[in-house]
Amino acid sequence: MYNQDKKNEIFNAKSDYLFFVIPFSLIINYIFVVQPITYWTGDLLSDLFNSDNPIKGREDDKLERNKFTDRIAECIANQGNESLTIGIFGEWGSRKSSVYSMIKTEVENIMQNHCIVFDFKPWYFGQENHEIIRTFLFQLSDVIKKDEGFDPKLDKELKKYLEYLSTISLRPTGSMISFKDLLDKYSPSKDSVKLSDVKQKIEDMLQKSDKRIIVFIDDVDRLDRDEIKMVFKLVRLIADFPNITYLLALDEEVVSDSLSEIYDEGSSEIRREQGRRYLDKFIQIPLYLPIPDQQKVSELCWQGIEPFLIEHGIINIEKELLPQHIRHLVFTPRNVFRFINLAKFFIPLLKEEVNTRDLLYLLLIQISSPKLYKFISENGLVLINDVEEKDLGNVREQFNNMKLGGFNRYANLLSDLFPYSEKLCDRKIAKISTQLKQSWFNEKRICSETYFNQYFMYSLPKGEVSHENLELFIMKLSDINTSFDDLYQDYIKVIKLHSINDVNIKLESKL
Repeated sequence: MYNQDKKNEIFNAKSDYLFFVIPFSLIINYIFVVQPITYWTGDLLSDLFNSDNPIKGREDDKLERNKFTDRIAECIANQGNESLTIGIFGEWGSRKSSVYSMIKTEVENIMQNHCIVFDFKPWYFGQENHEIIRTFLFQLSDVIKKDEGFDPKLDKELKKYLEYLSTISLRPTGSMISFKDLLDKYSPSKDSVKLSDVKQKIEDMLQKSDKRIIVFIDDVDRLDRDEIKMVFKLVRLIADFPNITYLLALDEEVVSDSLSEIYDEGSSEIRREQGRRYLDKFIQIPLYLPIPDQQKVSELCWQGIEPFLIEHGIINIEKELLPQHIRHLVFTPRNVFRFINLAKFFIPLLKEEVNTRDLLYLLLIQISSPKLYKFISENGLVLINDVEEKDLGNVREQFNNMKLGGFNRYANLLSDLFPYSEKLCDRKIAKISTQLKQSWFNEKRICSETYFNQYFMYSLPKGEVSHENLELFIMKLSDINTSFDDLYQDYIKVIKLHSINDVNIKLESKL
């Protein structure tokens, strides 16, 4: 019993010690260390990888879209007091959110105290999609209440409007709704106030205000079908108040496909067209993002990747070729950041075991066409060997069935990585000499039979010696102070752990 009590006492003492020391150390670190610990804030990961967050200002606009955003901001500022819904259309990864940020900044610069700008995020509001409407009206009421440019009674009228809306059950999912239907369905409460009268009061109060409210609704294409419909009903039927401008960012194709699920009849293309028409009813001004200049996109990529390559001593990447491949693949800005982050992850892991140029080119394919990347990983035998024509049939058919959206986009990249890939397109290739194949091995190319699998395994096959270990051994060979006996013992250790044939071949390629 005494020993157990003694153990408990020691444990408690250590616990008290830790509870004191850890917070104290963190405080000292924060006060006296120039760069405090960043694990808690996520800044450490931000340093390692490039975030795809929206840019904060026009000075960060590498794609030069400021003229487009300035014109939108100017139109909003000069607009009358009617309700307006603007759609900003762009595919995923085209940086719609960055365009949003620039528009928002410019609107505030132009209108200054004559506008209220706020973001509405219609993400998850429980099982009831109607909660989107209730949440928006609460948020609108809250921003109006904090501003002196509106009738003090407006806040109460909005809450009353919300209360009446909450008593009404909207039509089931899949059917259209009009505000007139909604009003007709409503039965007056005891005080005989009609919903239409409340809405009219709100409209009159907003009409008299000299302030415009601009509402930004981003990533509409990430909502499901019913949530998308509810957002459209909100901006064009429920809250289409004077002096309010809505800006919705969305991918037109994604939203049209989602809305096409409303309709049961017709082919998929007909239903998609119906979904597009549904979208047209709600977006008054559809604005398409300018297509990014691929020259600027490739420059953005090189500016992001070059410092990292220099830091890791990688000098065999042609400054002209990598951006050229990016231009041919038609990268979006988001693809650029994904590529840079993959490179930052895999290069430190594999740079000693593979050819870093080939690795970067393979990552370009992985980002641009996951189907082609998978095809490469599964058909190495054909890509790295001079396969006879009779053995190419099934592989060639599989390759052609991928529908890469224009083989020419990938032709140069594939030829750089796999000279034998020309056969897949019925192109003749020059005879490849033994000396050239040896150079592929020496340079750890992906087209070398020895190294192909390492580009996909992310580790060495069992029994193979790493180039990093060989480099350490070669450094000892170069050191005149290292005795022959020490070198011999190190060599024996290496060949005991790895294949003697593999060790000798790789040493020969380095010496």
